Amino acid sequence: MAKCLVIGAGIVGLTTALKLVEKNHNVTIYDCNKIGQASNNAGGIMFPLSPWNDNSKMQDLCLSGHNEYNKFFNKLSESERNEINLKKSNLLVIGSNVDASKKWLLDNKQVKSEFKKSKIQSVERTINNSVNEFILIKGINILEPKKLVNFYKKKLEENGTCITNKEFGNIDEFLHKSDNFKYDYIIISSGAWTSNIIKDKSIKIKPIKGQTMTFKAKDNLLSNTLMFDDYYIIPRGNNNFLVGSTLEDVGFDDKTTEEAKTVFNKTLSKLFTNHNTFYDKKYFFGFRPYVDREPYICKDNRHERLIYNFGHYRYGILTAIPSAKIVEKMIL
Repeated sequence: MAKCLVIGAGIVGLTTALKLVEKNHNVTIYDCNKIGQASNNAGGIMFPLSPWNDNSKMQDLCLSGHNEYNKFFNKLSESERNEINLKKSNLLVIGSNVDASKKWLLDNKQVKSEFKKSKIQSVERTINNSVNEFILIKGINILEPKKLVNFYKKKLEENGTCITNKEFGNIDEFLHKSDNFKYDYIIISSGAWTSNIIKDKSIKIKPIKGQTMTFKAKDNLLSNTLMFDDYYIIPRGNNNFLVGSTLEDVGFDDKTTEEAKTVFNKTLSKLFTNHNTFYDKKYFFGFRPYVDREPYICKDNRHERLIYNFGHYRYGILTAIPSAKIVEKMIL
C-alpha cells in the first residue's frame, strides 16, 4: 500500500484519488479551492463534442471514458443518480459541424447515431425552420459536474480520505522538504493552475477561459441536448437550461464579460423564435487546462515519485476514469 498525495480536487484529481483508494492506497488530497475551477462550471455532456479536432490519443481517451462512465453509472442506485442529476439525452448536432460529425461517427460505429436530412421540427418544434439537416446521437449521459464533485468528495470522506484546503507552491521546493518524504507518490492534477506549480519550461500549459449562461424558459424549449456550431444547450429540468461555452485565451481573467453575453444571446436568437421569453439569465466561467498535445499522464522524468495527470482541456470530466486508471498502474 502506497501513501499518495493528490494535488487538485477537480474531477480528474478526485477520480484519481478514488481509483487509488479502491486499490487500498492511502490518499491525501490538497484542494486549492480556486475560483473558476473547470469541474464546477462545465456543462456535463459525457461525450466528445468535437473529437475530429483532437489527436488520436485524446479521441481514444474520450471513447474509453464514454464506455467507462456507462459502466460506472450502471452501478449507481437511483438516489445516487439523482444526486448528480444524471439523465439520458439524445444529442442533436446542427450547424457548421454536421459534415465533420457525420464523417467521425461513420468511423466510430460503436456510437449509435443517425443523419437526418429533414426539418428539425420533426424532433424539436421550437427551433427555427431554417435547419434542414442534423445528426442525432442516441443515449448520451448528461450530469451536473458540480454535483459530481460533491458526490466524489462525500465518497472519499466516507472512506477516510483526508481532503485539505491548502494553497500549493513550487513542487521542487515541496519535494525537498523532509516532512513531505512521507508520500511515496505525489500526483499533480491541478488543471489550468499547473504552470504555477511546475516550473518546467518544457511543459506547455495555459488556462483557456470558458463562459456559460443559465436561463429559464416559459415553455418546454428542448427535450434533447443541442450542439449548434461551437455552442451547446443542455436541458436541466423544470424549464432550466445551460448554454456554453466560449473559448477565450485571456489568462486568469476572473470576470464574466459583455462580449460573452452578446454571443449567447445572439446564438439563442438564431435558434429560437421565442428567445425573447427567456429570463433569469446568470453567467459563470471556468478555466480549462490547454496543452498543444495529448494530456500529460506520465511520470516526471526528474523525480521518480512525481506523477502528472493534467492537460485534458475540454474533456477533463469525460476522460477522468481512463486517465486515473493509467495513473493507478504507475503506483507500485
